[in-house]
Amino acid sequence: AYSVGQIQSGRCALNRLSRWLESEGLLEACAGWNASGGLLSEWVLDEKSASTSVGDSIPGSLRDNVRWAAKALKLGGLAVDDEAFKNVAVPPGRQPTPAMAATPAMLFHFAALACSHQRPIVRHYAAGFVLVLLAALRIRDAQRAHIAVHDAPVSGASVEGVCYTSKHPRRRAPQPMPFWVPPSSKLLGDWQRGLQFQGPDYIFPAVGVPRGSKDSIADQRAAVQLGPARSRYVIKHMRALLRMGEFMTEAQAKRFSGHSGRHTLVTIARLLGYEHEDRRELGRWLAALGDEKERRAAMANAYSSEAERPRVLDVIGRVLSDIKRLVTSPSALSLDDPWAPFRAQREAASSSTGGETIAGEASSSESDASDVET
Repeated sequence: AYSVGQIQSGRCALNRLSRWLESEGLLEACAGWNASGGLLSEWVLDEKSASTSVGDSIPGSLRDNVRWAAKALKLGGLAVDDEAFKNVAVPPGRQPTPAMAATPAMLFHFAALACSHQRPIVRHYAAGFVLVLLAALRIRDAQRAHIAVHDAPVSGASVEGVCYTSKHPRRRAPQPMPFWVPPSSKLLGDWQRGLQFQGPDYIFPAVGVPRGSKDSIADQRAAVQLGPARSRYVIKHMRALLRMGEFMTEAQAKRFSGHSGRHTLVTIARLLGYEHEDRRELGRWLAALGDEKERRAAMANAYSSEAERPRVLDVIGRVLSDIKRLVTSPSALSLDDPWAPFRAQREAASSSTGGETIAGEASSSESDASDVET
């Protein structure tokens, strides 16, 4: 049995093909619905170019509909399974757009919501975003993560976890990626207390939000559901939180994606002149495999994995100490120039040495134990 929609779509596709063949003077040559894959490809490309919009979905739609019609009506002369016709319907590849870095002002905004918002689920999501920024996680990493929150630091960490992630899950098995966050109550308050609804292998739970609600998860009718939220919904809720308290406009919030939190601390560290090795620790980036020297550096880290936890906590702690030292008032951070305090520090350090490039003050491998508590 065929649905009415299928029949109408197939009929429409055949009508469009017939009109195109007539306009090209090929109607007689293709009588009895005989058309090669190359000819069908020319047809869908012409239909795409004639579209008033971008038209990227037109080749796939026409191919699916005319293929269904050819199979249902047994029109064997239409070469709908020809490789040329299959390939022309493949969506074009998109050039990846670099994510915009989540800013220090966003870190303070999420921390304030995690500490003071009246809705527990808003506090949880806000605390989750603080964790994403401090641990340099992607949203999809957060949705494959198990975390432990400690009332008192355990081996220097107030929050720790592990996620199983891979950029190419079909090519290699996902690898465990541990992460740690040092105590940060002096800078951000007790934001980690907002983490209440994480699951055994995810941070952000699914939330049922009434249709049409502009308040998103802040709506009084929003209810926490079992299981993880899909990444696109987590990003949607992140943007909703950014609009709270008129912190950002809708257009400004849409500039940030699920990859934005991975940029924050490493951007600050780079502006302050941290060594490359220190910056690499912030996001657990592997050395480039194509360079012999870098490959040896990666093996050195692999054989000293017991030192990873204190090393990462030390670098994050020093970055948080620098934020506390340079950002005297979070409300004064500009959305138009969010990195100004850190760039000014770098320029001042550079001018004091006659323009020479120097390592930032906080990039020393030595630090007091108190530096971690920021």
